[in-house]
Amino acid sequence: MHNYPKIRVLSYIGVMKLNDVVDINAIEALANKYIETLTPSINTEDLGEWRLLMYLVFNHGDVIGLGKRCVTYPSDKEKSWSIGIPVPDLKQAAYGLEEKHFVRTSVDRRAEFHDPVNAKFADYSDLQTCLATNVIRGLEAAFLRGVTIAGKRIKLIRPV
Repeated sequence: MHNYPKIRVLSYIGVMKLNDVVDINAIEALANKYIETLTPSINTEDLGEWRLLMYLVFNHGDVIGLGKRCVTYPSDKEKSWSIGIPVPDLKQAAYGLEEKHFVRTSVDRRAEFHDPVNAKFADYSDLQTCLATNVIRGLEAAFLRGVTIAGKRIKLIRPV
């Protein structure tokens, strides 16, 4: 097994050419740095041999979506949890992308599949800041809620 951190962030881009207008690698690095700062406030010792992979899924949408279900890989002792990061179109924000960039018109972020968190598009003036800030907001909300791994609830146990 690799010597990866107990909690790690990876990205999936579901928007064509998003990497041409936004530095997703920088956002992913920021997210992993944020996780490093959160780790002392998360009960990571309860993970034991398990690892948690947080997948940032960049797609068209209007809310940050915290996945209600995770994928568990018992043989690898890994659990993956997705957070939908909404990428606005031009109708949602002046800095949004044209419709032609979106593979699908919207990700299904109904309440039975995701816990919604307001994306607050109006608070930002550019797409890079919007996505980076919503990634941090999504990660914080995820760890406030927590996830169960091997019978233990992994979450923030101290305020950040």
